[in-house]
Amino acid sequence: GIVIAVLGGVLSVFPGGGAGADPLTVFVSIAPQRFFVEKIGGERVRTIVMVPPAASPATYEPKPGQMVDLSAASVYFAVGVPFERVWLDKIAAANTHLQIVRTDAAIDKLPMADHAHGGDSHVRQQPSETARGIPDPHVWLSPPLVKVQAGHIRDGLIAALLERIPDARLNGHPTLRLPNSANFSFKYVEGEAILELGCGTSPPISSTKSMTGHECWMAGAAE
Repeated sequence: GIVIAVLGGVLSVFPGGGAGADPLTVFVSIAPQRFFVEKIGGERVRTIVMVPPAASPATYEPKPGQMVDLSAASVYFAVGVPFERVWLDKIAAANTHLQIVRTDAAIDKLPMADHAHGGDSHVRQQPSETARGIPDPHVWLSPPLVKVQAGHIRDGLIAALLERIPDARLNGHPTLRLPNSANFSFKYVEGEAILELGCGTSPPISSTKSMTGHECWMAGAAE
């Protein structure tokens, strides 16, 4: 889950609690990707898998209900499985608002021999693939390559959040920060007006004196 803590006009997102905003709806091609997305986005993301476990990612065709769900999605996380070659462009054309994130980008895939997925072979080959072999799409099985994919997923979720919330800005370095955290600021939001929202008071409503927690004292709330 995710806790949203507000302090000094800054929104920090950490694992741990809930918040009132509706989750982002995102699509992934195969089930292993859902695990990665949910570990990164937590309860703030609703993940829909395109290819059911019993279906072939080589020849799958999206169902009408899935195409309807795509119209409400913010991001599609592609992973390089064969059916994406035919369908990603069609999905993008029908959903111009949808951000397509290729999580296998910058991964140098090793060639492999043609093989079957659920009884279907990789039949859609590019001319150059015939000579050097089909690039192995199973990038979700390698921990180092999963790390690359996780970076693309993180960046895609941040981009979707910034698109969703007007005048939001990501603070700090885009990658060098604590795991599972992202820090945002918002235009026109004054820190002093919302300080107590993030730090809390005791008693919460009736007291005229603000009693801040130790986290806020450390952050300078005593001022």
